[in-house]
Amino acid sequence: MTSTIRGILTRAQECFGPEVAVRYKIGKNQIEDKTYNQLRQDSESFSNALSALGEQGSHIAVIGPTSYRWMVTYLGTVNSGSVAVPLDASLPAEDVWELLDRADVTTLVADAARQDVAQGAKEHCPKLKHVVLMQQEEDNEQALSFHKLLEANPDPCDFEPQPDQLCTIMFTSGTTGKSKGVMLTHRNLAENAESIHMDL
Repeated sequence: MTSTIRGILTRAQECFGPEVAVRYKIGKNQIEDKTYNQLRQDSESFSNALSALGEQGSHIAVIGPTSYRWMVTYLGTVNSGSVAVPLDASLPAEDVWELLDRADVTTLVADAARQDVAQGAKEHCPKLKHVVLMQQEEDNEQALSFHKLLEANPDPCDFEPQPDQLCTIMFTSGTTGKSKGVMLTHRNLAENAESIHMDL
């Protein structure tokens, strides 16, 4: 049984490398495919980008609708030994900034759909060092380009997270008060995924 998210991704890539891992729409009648090989390569490029930014081991938030870039961000974060903080894409910007601060987030990766969060994040979150926009083509003073980060860090990443290492902080819905951050390890998530696999 695999006990880390990296182990699951590595095994999937070794078994199904050139096969389609993700398929999604990019236009009205356009579909794009990404293979297991590409998913592993892109996520490892993001791991390397975090290291190049001096953010390996830090808390990295991701916000936006489900997308290939979201997946690459999440996998690249947790597989580099950093901690992913996925945030509800429907929350008001003020609530997101408060969660970023409480979770000690130092890098925010945001979809263009939540540019409102990205634009005011550094002002409201003093611990935040970097903002990365998923669809931005070039770096500027406000944010880094997700595409440029991957392009500049193409090498494989050989970091191996440990099963009991903190992997993710998931915030509860907060229906009875403030959202609480639940700390989950690689083992927690990997064994959950493995149990679904066994059921199937």
